[in-house]
Amino acid sequence: SNISDAEEIQIGRRIHRQLLNQQYELYNNNRVQSYVERIGQRLVEASDSRDIPFKFQVVESEAVNAFAIPGGYVYVTTGLLRAVENEAQLASVLAHEISHINKRHSVEALKRATLAQGIAETANVETSRLAQIGYQVAVELPRSRDFEYAADEGGLEILRQAGYPTIAFVNFLEILESSSATPEFLRTHPTSANRIEELRNQDDQIAEDIEILRRTLQG
Repeated sequence: SNISDAEEIQIGRRIHRQLLNQQYELYNNNRVQSYVERIGQRLVEASDSRDIPFKFQVVESEAVNAFAIPGGYVYVTTGLLRAVENEAQLASVLAHEISHINKRHSVEALKRATLAQGIAETANVETSRLAQIGYQVAVELPRSRDFEYAADEGGLEILRQAGYPTIAFVNFLEILESSSATPEFLRTHPTSANRIEELRNQDDQIAEDIEILRRTLQG
């Protein structure tokens, strides 16, 4: 069954509360929170975003990670903030997560997980139950490769429209791949080279940028 925007927002609020109660703690620095929120809203305004409220928050974790949940919630960890070298790299990660939300990937992942648990349709399922499944999707299940490729493509376009250099995303991925331990952000994603190649095939408009990114990775 389709999940309306209003239902998605309601589910997202419940997942958000669970995340903060069970998994993460908000980073206690208003200046940093405001900075990330400002960048996120700049990207939202530059994108063809859905008519839902977007909220960007920093959570305490040494893991280098970022993720989105239904209802417009985007999270980055303090570990990721320490890993980025500049604002454009942070913006590239946020744009990727915004693209997931715009394309309703978290909703589709929730629906798939619901089906996997033997629930034929979501229409008669209580919001609290859907939120619990959505929480499991957010913190436990690997991400769909198809969704990641689509979010890469959409994220680069958002980045471009907001005035950031699109090369920033691959620069950041390159930093992560050169680290001694594989960061959380890369564990369930396709390799950078494969993602860039896929973007080249999908969108001629960014072919020149993609060629630059590919040469950067090849070194």
